[in-house]
Amino acid sequence: MSAPESTSGTGAIVGAIIVVIILVVGGLYFWGKQLSTDTDTTDPQLEALQNTSASDEVADIEADISTTELDNLDAELGDIEAELNF
Repeated sequence: MSAPESTSGTGAIVGAIIVVIILVVGGLYFWGKQLSTDTDTTDPQLEALQNTSASDEVADIEADISTTELDNLDAELGDIEAELNF
């Protein structure tokens, strides 16, 4: 008669590790997908700055300058400074 084989739990451990790895990779994928959809929102001020004329005529340059809103520039810088100073 042969001795009964003793089974070690290595198969179950390897299987559990593979399942955990798949769950982590899936979670990272969905988290990255969520981050990419959050950054797709557009900023109206950025769009206005990007829609300037390519013309070098004085009238077109003056029109671009008049439509550029720089009134809130200091407020943005103040917000950044407040965040950095905690």
